[in-house]
Amino acid sequence: MQHYTAGTTGKRPTKTIDAIFLYELIKKYKPSLLITQFAATNIMLLVGWLMRVPHRIVWYHTLSKAIEDDWRSSKSKLRYLRIRKSLVYRFATCISFVSNYAQKDFVNTYFKPKISVIFYNGMEKKEGSRHLPSQEIRQVCCVARLDISKGQDILIKAFKQVTEKVKGATLILIGDGPN
Repeated sequence: MQHYTAGTTGKRPTKTIDAIFLYELIKKYKPSLLITQFAATNIMLLVGWLMRVPHRIVWYHTLSKAIEDDWRSSKSKLRYLRIRKSLVYRFATCISFVSNYAQKDFVNTYFKPKISVIFYNGMEKKEGSRHLPSQEIRQVCCVARLDISKGQDILIKAFKQVTEKVKGATLILIGDGPN
């Protein structure tokens, strides 16, 4: 398996040079599947569609509330971003959600996708489970920008439930930002 990173435009692959980079990779390797999340979604879906990559999957896990928090100072920018995302997401062949709530959020914010799956944050869903880690898992690490939109404050409050069930559990937060 080969992994490539553009690394030419900084942290977020959102520039024309990143689209060209992706175009060249698709042309060279002719993948049948692309999976995207975060900032690369717009470019990956558009270039993948233009290059006729048959399967283009979006891993949807950033809820609309987080985007609203990020753009709370500009309602017009938020409206523009929602319209743009609504158009771009239509280039996906499948939307993968991390929870039932994320799927509802997507449908309420954008549209009901033709094909979607729920993949519970990489954890197997057992009937009646509350997705608490097993006794073997003692450390949980969250890597994200430290901003209200990322919800670390909620994670810290919720982690109290984990420490009540898993002795010695620790939460590690890694990131940078205003918080």
